[in-house]
Amino acid sequence: MFPAAGFWCRMSTETSDTGNAMTQQDTLREAIDRIHRAGDESINTLLNRPLADLCVAFFYRYTSISANQVTMLAMFTGILSAVAVLYGTPTSLFITGLLFQASAVFDCADGQLARLKGTTSKFGRILDGISDYVVGFANVGATIYACTVHYETVSAYAIIPFSENSALPLILLGFGSLVLHILSFDHLKTRISGIVNTGIDQIAKDRMRLARHSDGKRQSRHRRHPAVIYINRFYTGLQEILLPLGAYTKIHYTERERIAIARQEERLVFLWSFLGPNTHIILSIIGVLCRDLTSVYWVFIIPFNLYYICLLIYTKWHMKKSKEIISS
Repeated sequence: MFPAAGFWCRMSTETSDTGNAMTQQDTLREAIDRIHRAGDESINTLLNRPLADLCVAFFYRYTSISANQVTMLAMFTGILSAVAVLYGTPTSLFITGLLFQASAVFDCADGQLARLKGTTSKFGRILDGISDYVVGFANVGATIYACTVHYETVSAYAIIPFSENSALPLILLGFGSLVLHILSFDHLKTRISGIVNTGIDQIAKDRMRLARHSDGKRQSRHRRHPAVIYINRFYTGLQEILLPLGAYTKIHYTERERIAIARQEERLVFLWSFLGPNTHIILSIIGVLCRDLTSVYWVFIIPFNLYYICLLIYTKWHMKKSKEIISS
């Protein structure tokens, strides 16, 4: 009788432990999904991702194109959109809007294709970031050229009037604001989602690795792309300066901490998602399709920067609460 009772008792305990493990895994999976949804921009969910799904299905079934090649395709399409801006005519601006949107869709598709083929890599992520800035700088340069050389044509369609002398500072200040917003959003989203997904703070890990190898020695896997790795280190360092996340100083986090972080940071990541790159891009595309090249920069300079400052203040206060929760 007693052995049988002990047997059922052990069975009950093992079943309970298994059930608790499964519940914890389900909760962690929900936490990962929650933080992913919070950081996904609305324009991605409604427009870019459905179109990217169609592209990925075509590339995967009918071609042997790689994810990095799709990244190059996105960059090439974005550069073509900049070439179309140079002409400054209503037709060329309409073509610019279409090409710019196609570039945004391809930029969304490369990561999906990499995950589908199991070819995700750090180099691919760095290449994707570099291509975004190449497209951005190309279009800004083309916009400055169009506003200078074709001032009469371009200014005729501007909702907010601007003088020929104010075009350059307006565009540069607007683009600088855009870069500032994207750097901060990308830093927050990448770091928080990375911790929740893997339990490892990759930025803190890289910082420790740099401290250990301060003598200048590189690991063998970094020798293939030393320039790219250097750019990535500079990029992440700049992000940390712009938006310090003081609550996160460890490298490894437990499952319970990851779940708590997802709950704590979900709203913060969601609020920052309105300053994501695709939000800026869709506003630029709408402006270009309306044949207005400059009014969107006023949006980046005034309302978006005010929102950015408010978020910086809120994030600093929020990090104090996050540090208390993590340490407890």
